[in-house]
Amino acid sequence: MRILKYTLFICGVGFIVICIWLLLPWNVIEKSYHFFGIKFLPRVPEVMYLLRASASVCGLVGTYFIVLAFNPIRYIIKLSIYGLIFIGLVTLISGLIYKLQLLWFLTDSIFCLIIAAII
Repeated sequence: MRILKYTLFICGVGFIVICIWLLLPWNVIEKSYHFFGIKFLPRVPEVMYLLRASASVCGLVGTYFIVLAFNPIRYIIKLSIYGLIFIGLVTLISGLIYKLQLLWFLTDSIFCLIIAAII
């Protein structure tokens, strides 16, 4: 059981590190992708939005892993609610910042916020 807890914690930290991309400017993100061998990263609002949304989901997964490493039963419902609210707000704000069509991001945002309210 101890090995499982350590593994979950390490995986959680690895996923949470990806959340750094939520805060970085786009030119820094492009340089980091070049470092990993990706030659071209399109500078279009849809790609920017999807990268931010994916990073927020990775942060949520990392948080789940860390909670599971310590006490899975005590916090899982609250964590689900806060996680869905976080993803809903990240997708809403990112969609507005990148001026995407409403259908692109409102479905994600509204779904996450409604499910969080139902839980």
